[in-house]
Amino acid sequence: MPSADVALTWQEALGAFAIITLAAFLVTWVLTDLLRIPREPYIPMLLAVSLGLGVWYLAWSGTS
Repeated sequence: MPSADVALTWQEALGAFAIITLAAFLVTWVLTDLLRIPREPYIPMLLAVSLGLGVWYLAWSGTS
């Protein structure tokens, strides 16, 4: 039996891109401008958020 097509529509992909872009901006702005966190702890924090968003997108899009 063929499996169902779980591809995202272009609107869903664009929405996910907008969410990831906004989150990346907000994390950078909050950590560097508002909290004045130095570079050494900022980089791992940004990495954790980026990996989390990447995992979220892959799970949400149904990518194996």
